[in-house]
Amino acid sequence: MTPKYLPSSENLDVNTHGSYIIINKPNNYSNFFKGRKSISGELISIENDSIFVLSNYSHNCELILKKDVRDFELLYAKPKNYGLVAPIFVLSTISHGFFLAITAPINIMSFIIVSKFEKKEFTYDNSNISYDRLKMFARYPQGIPANVNIADIK
Repeated sequence: MTPKYLPSSENLDVNTHGSYIIINKPNNYSNFFKGRKSISGELISIENDSIFVLSNYSHNCELILKKDVRDFELLYAKPKNYGLVAPIFVLSTISHGFFLAITAPINIMSFIIVSKFEKKEFTYDNSNISYDRLKMFARYPQGIPANVNIADIK
């Protein structure tokens, strides 16, 4: 599921929100995210030792210590939706006659592969981006301003 506030790839430079992030808990850590295995929502800010996320679950800003993060995945733009194109690709193989049995599965597999790569094109995870670089995808990349009350962020 892609959040509505994420921009299309054409509008990345005018987005006023942070990117969508999913943070997973470390193994054997019982009191993480109030019993939940992960937290997801808008990336608000990354501070020296913590991350602020506007949680999709609680609809409040939640503080996560960096040391408590096992891994994360960040989606910074909406992937293109190829859902309506898939039936057209499959139907186009009807004209192939006898070869339909071969070309239809090839078209379906090609569509699946392209769709998966499209989502990955707008995704980072902890294996390919550092916290310092991750800051640029937050609503407040230089930290939450002093005049902003964290409880008021919605």
